[in-house]
Amino acid sequence: MLETILEKILNWILGTYVEKFSSDQIHLAILSGKVDIKDIYIKKDIMQQLNLPFKLKQGQIGKVILRIPWRQITSAPVDIIISDILMVV
Repeated sequence: MLETILEKILNWILGTYVEKFSSDQIHLAILSGKVDIKDIYIKKDIMQQLNLPFKLKQGQIGKVILRIPWRQITSAPVDIIISDILMVV
């Protein structure tokens, strides 16, 4: 259930840059503050949106990990780890 809510929030936030993803791609560990998202596809028009002189033929992010420090949410940073990026321009 929380994965579905998180899916909607993340699709709303990241929707400009990545193709819509589903709750099946999200693994949520609430108590530890860890969120894993796998196999995200980058939108092909992202280069034009960012005014870059390239055309993206294919783009994929293998894994995104968010670490949210719930106990120190106002004083500690949220870590975002992005790995396995493939971009064919």
